[in-house]
Amino acid sequence: MTMRDMFTNGKIDVAAIAARLREATIPDADTLAALAERSWRITATRTQMSAIELGQSRFGGRPDVPADFLWPTRDGRPLSFLAQLDLVEIAAPALPSRGWLLFFYDVEEQPWGSKPEDAAGSRVVYVDVAREALVRRSHPTDEIDAEFQPCSLAFAEAIDLPDPYDSVVERAGVDIAYEQTEYYGAVLDELAGNETSSVDDYGVHHHLLGNPQLIQNDMRAECEQMAMASNPTTRSLPKARVKESMKRAPDEWQLLLQLDSDDDGPEWMWGDSGRIYFWIRRTDLAARAFDKTWLILQCY
Repeated sequence: MTMRDMFTNGKIDVAAIAARLREATIPDADTLAALAERSWRITATRTQMSAIELGQSRFGGRPDVPADFLWPTRDGRPLSFLAQLDLVEIAAPALPSRGWLLFFYDVEEQPWGSKPEDAAGSRVVYVDVAREALVRRSHPTDEIDAEFQPCSLAFAEAIDLPDPYDSVVERAGVDIAYEQTEYYGAVLDELAGNETSSVDDYGVHHHLLGNPQLIQNDMRAECEQMAMASNPTTRSLPKARVKESMKRAPDEWQLLLQLDSDDDGPEWMWGDSGRIYFWIRRTDLAARAFDKTWLILQCY
């Protein structure tokens, strides 16, 4: 069975995934298959900045932005540019059909996203202009070493089952026994197109949307807690309202982008060989409110 067999009319074929899980002797196959999400696996290839066309997707290097673009800062320091994604090229139904998403992060401090003040440590900017209106922008400090190595990107549509230790699995009433994780992980990697095991945290795993490959714990509740605490309009809500919001967090938050440590591509390292995860509420994603993302860093 191939990846194409897992899609019907552009949608995930839950029944086909459940059948594949049953072949691997995984219990609760139907419940687990219903947790599958579409994602776009990203492969980065280092190249020269001059070889990357205006508006083309990339990691590192310099972003293409409107002439009046305001570079995101934290405490007066420019954030580092990480990625530019051409949404026309990706054509993900959950994202705008045109424009670009730009991702920035405070690489100097590398905030973990575990404190309200970490809100200013990352930024996602949605740019929607004609390609002809873009200009290539260097880092505000004009320091070459402030830029990561430029990489061209290739996208491959995939299916992400949740990590066996993700809270969404527990909330669905499924308990994947330790001796079954190897078989479950094999199906997970087969669907995601991973050449190395994501369950054992080997290899480099960059991807857009889908379920995260966890290094530590589930992040959804932490995103909700910190996003509320950092927002002046929600930080003083009554405890009952906060508690109700926390209950909804696992269903509200969606992974937007996962970036792994990558020495061979852009040459970035998150903590101790960790990953950074950009999260967004599903309602904010639908509203194109990309300024309301929350970043979490996890490492070993």
